[in-house]
Amino acid sequence: MTLRATPSVDRMSVLDTLSDFIRRIDNPDALAYAAAELLGSSLGVSRAGYGTVDTSAETITISRDWNAPGISSLAGVLRFRDYGSYIEDLKRGETVICADAEKDPRIGERADALEAISARALVNMPISESDGVVALLYSNNAEPREWTAEELELVREVAERTRTAVERRRAEVAVRGNEARLTFLARLIRERAPERLASVV
Repeated sequence: MTLRATPSVDRMSVLDTLSDFIRRIDNPDALAYAAAELLGSSLGVSRAGYGTVDTSAETITISRDWNAPGISSLAGVLRFRDYGSYIEDLKRGETVICADAEKDPRIGERADALEAISARALVNMPISESDGVVALLYSNNAEPREWTAEELELVREVAERTRTAVERRRAEVAVRGNEARLTFLARLIRERAPERLASVV
């Protein structure tokens, strides 16, 4: 099968739209999905998504992904080893680029498994912190596909900006949750104070 070349992507337009999403979307999962949808539709791929990686368990957890018409979602927990050995590259923080699963030695006999989930070609962009890889922005294509340097740079930028924004949103949600609990406890103490004083008297 012939590898398909892709038209040029308007990188600045995509990043401007992503910046607008980051300003407007407060929910971290909704923001991750919006970024994946933007990337997937801009690249013209079959699927794009963002997931949390557990390198010890060698799994990725996906809350929600973007899928082109007719493509099934991968939401849930997936084991990297079910699709080849490229988890070793990801653990080292290396981007996994595959133009054709049937010809990639890291995938080997697992090519059929990738083809079954419409991921004959893929880009897995790891996102690392001080303790290693923590997340992944991925693009899948049902057919073999050459990935250009321009596309890979766009995936990298979207991945980095999405990770920073999503984690900021999650921290903000956690702070609001803590503030709500503290407010509840303070109100509870005020309401029960008269009861305690009455029992002492």
